[in-house]
Amino acid sequence: MQWRTLWLLTGLAVLSAGLPGRAEAAEWRYCLATAAARHTVYMSASFPTDEPMETIESAFGSALDRASLPHDSVQCPRSGDAQSIAAMKLQAIQYSQASGNKVVQINWRP
Repeated sequence: MQWRTLWLLTGLAVLSAGLPGRAEAAEWRYCLATAAARHTVYMSASFPTDEPMETIESAFGSALDRASLPHDSVQCPRSGDAQSIAAMKLQAIQYSQASGNKVVQINWRP
């Protein structure tokens, strides 16, 4: 009887792990904003989120404004997991630096 109970509890735990409503973010993002006149790109840390893109982009832009960091447009690329967003961010850093821009890391999360 104990083995049957253990098997049943294990099966329920596995099934419940795949149910909707888990406390898991829908996507991963980081934000960046260019400041072309300064040859600078501001980048946030990576973060999990389920917030709409427009909300996050606006919040990052506002944070830069409060810090008196002039900038152009804000973008917040997305990915499905932390590892791929980290790779995307690294590629953006390398591209920005190869283009002659200074990359400034901003410790910001929504």
